Amino acid sequence: MDNKKLEKYYEIYYRTIVNNTKKDTIQTIKNYIEFKEILSLFRHGDGSCRVWIIDQSRNTGIETITLNSDSHKYLITAYGYTEAGDEVLSLHNPNPENLQISILGEQWDLSMITLDFNIINKIFKKFFELGDVPRNILY
Repeated sequence: MDNKKLEKYYEIYYRTIVNNTKKDTIQTIKNYIEFKEILSLFRHGDGSCRVWIIDQSRNTGIETITLNSDSHKYLITAYGYTEAGDEVLSLHNPNPENLQISILGEQWDLSMITLDFNIINKIFKKFFELGDVPRNILY
């Protein structure tokens, strides 16, 4: 019996927007270290990034994380599966006035937005390291 650990791969699709010019890229990576350079594009830049875990042995858990970045405002969502069905997770900051904000031309509830890129980094890092997201941040 082969006890060799199966490597996980991640497919990344991202779109950067610089001077109203969009550039789309798709690539496959193995770990967070490879992803950090891609993620850094969104700290000060606009665009979107979607990361899929490629792991055929998983039936449950987080499968995809999506990041939208617009003028230092960040919207992040995670999608996956539980035994009960589909699971969608996002930020939930207090927003008593139910204000809306535009991210890449779409309106979103302000409670789903963060200005803190360190939170974004923490979410992706946990996803790459453990295959999950911090449930105290996204729920």
